[in-house]
Amino acid sequence: MKVRNVVPGVVFLALSLVSYFVLGFYTLKYGLPSDISWFHIYVVKYAGYPLDRGLSVVAPVDLRYYDTLGDLLIRVLARSSVDVVPLVAGALTLVLVVALTYFWSRDLLAAGLAALLVATTPGFVYWFKLGMFGPWNMVPLTLLGALLLFAASGTGSRLVGVLAGAVLAFSWLLNGSVWVVVASYGIAASILVTAGKMGWRELLPARVILVVFLVAVLLGYRFVTLWHAVALGLLAGPLVGWYLVKRFGLNKASSRLVAVVASLVLAAASSVLASASLGAPGVTGVYYKQYNPMFDLGAPGLLLVLGFLALSRTARYSGIVDLFAKVFLLSTSVISLLLGYVDVVNELYAIVASSVVVAYVLTRVLHGISVFEKGFGRATSILLVSLVLLSIVGSNAVSSTAVSWSPPSIVSLDIPLTYINRTGVDLSGLPSLLSALSNVSSNRTLVVAYWGYTYYILGYLGEGYTALAGPSGPVEGWRLASWIMVSDEATAAGILRRLAMAYNISRVYVIVGEAVSIENTVYGTKQAHFGRAIPAGGIGTVTYQPLGDVARIPVYAALANQSVTDFVDYSKATYFVNVPLAWTSRAASSLVVELVAYAAHSMGYPVLNDVYQPQELSVKTPMFFRLVNTTLIPLDTTTSTSATFYNYYLLALYEFREVAV
Repeated sequence: MKVRNVVPGVVFLALSLVSYFVLGFYTLKYGLPSDISWFHIYVVKYAGYPLDRGLSVVAPVDLRYYDTLGDLLIRVLARSSVDVVPLVAGALTLVLVVALTYFWSRDLLAAGLAALLVATTPGFVYWFKLGMFGPWNMVPLTLLGALLLFAASGTGSRLVGVLAGAVLAFSWLLNGSVWVVVASYGIAASILVTAGKMGWRELLPARVILVVFLVAVLLGYRFVTLWHAVALGLLAGPLVGWYLVKRFGLNKASSRLVAVVASLVLAAASSVLASASLGAPGVTGVYYKQYNPMFDLGAPGLLLVLGFLALSRTARYSGIVDLFAKVFLLSTSVISLLLGYVDVVNELYAIVASSVVVAYVLTRVLHGISVFEKGFGRATSILLVSLVLLSIVGSNAVSSTAVSWSPPSIVSLDIPLTYINRTGVDLSGLPSLLSALSNVSSNRTLVVAYWGYTYYILGYLGEGYTALAGPSGPVEGWRLASWIMVSDEATAAGILRRLAMAYNISRVYVIVGEAVSIENTVYGTKQAHFGRAIPAGGIGTVTYQPLGDVARIPVYAALANQSVTDFVDYSKATYFVNVPLAWTSRAASSLVVELVAYAAHSMGYPVLNDVYQPQELSVKTPMFFRLVNTTLIPLDTTTSTSATFYNYYLLALYEFREVAV
């Protein structure tokens, strides 16, 4: 059989690889991993397994309940090259997108265009840029499973069907987010069973997936969530529906529809109830990335409606391979797009499926333009086709450059990302502070900081460091960290002393961070204020907005089983944004406030909290904590009628010591 459009297809594939490496590597502004990648990097390089004490010194974390099986595979195969794994996985994804599209369409132009759309889509660039390591790097294995599904639907081969089910099942074990693909497969199979287009042999991959996953659970696989149970139910639904159709001889489409829908609902509900009674112990990841489908899915997402309408109109005239591919790709596109709000990684499957659909439809639209070349002229038709492609792919690539230039979300945890992108903040502060820590510390070092930074701290520093808790817990660690932060210095020192003795800790460091504003008055005086100065209601007036640990005082107090009103006097707050600065005397004497105040004072500034009191704060030298490093990240500038305020994010590193030096 003759292969169509070989040259343009190969050119588009080459362009997709070049575009991907440019966007995901060469144009990156920040050479740091982002988001939850730090957790997976830590697991690959340093974590104990199955129990790890680095993530929490007070309560060992059982990593079997996290999505870490893929991490263990990379730990064995490519431990020293984990940073480049995303680039390899991204390139493999593009190649498999070409294979998947070509197997369906038999058109290399559509296959190459699909790869180019994927390569330039912002969501794909985000998850596969340099250093962005995680379970999602197993997506190529999932695409291989989908390709085998297409082959199994066409050949009817039992061997191919078993391979398709096995590959998809193993990709699910290695990457927990594949549940959305399994659910989409279940929905697609249900539609085809209802239409009378899928038999028991074609359902063989679904049976294999169910068997492999359930056997894995019996053998000790523990990353099972509620959504895994839902996916298993949706996969079992068409199997039960097919049995009912054959058992009762349901020949009418309406009867088959009732049987399949009832089976889906019953199977999904049974799975959910079983998971609720037996427990779904999987700990889902905490992602800082916000799901924005209009931006993340780029042009493929915007054109998906066009593809949906075009394919749904032609589905009834399709052969079995074409029909299965259309139903599977459309269901995956729509379901993954919607469930991106549940798990943001799901957007990857929406990007791939929608790109394949859109490329398939676009090639037919472009072919339609070229058909009229006698009316337009060859040059005109080529120009029209080029303009259409350039506008679609170009809009994708321009949006993806914003991803390449965006700061790592975990570093900007306390500074709103929209604010950072608007002002071009330099985020080198936290790496500088952690470099200072790595230079002075030794083995068995406890780092006490807000748990949102734990993955970044441990992934950056490496072996020999431990924390109290991470973003996913344990709760005991959250409570202990909060108790330390809101206690007075002597009490906090006592807690740390007992921790060091109980867990054989050689050194303890505390990291605090908060926005401060350096005021330069028209009279030449300078003073530091807690919080970032922002314009207030009156003309020429300002108020102060905390962004870091001081802003979390109400959270720390609640987790430490303390009354928030013991730390915050709401009557002092003048605006909602400055409520955490409306201290009581107890908050003013808390460890977090004293450490931030001393760090600012050590730079030679009088320190004030205008919401708490108009007078300068009395700053004392800590008795049990030695200031090791102070880093200022410049934010922006605000002016009032009598002063200019230079806003910074202050990060301070302290070493806990028994006696003052």
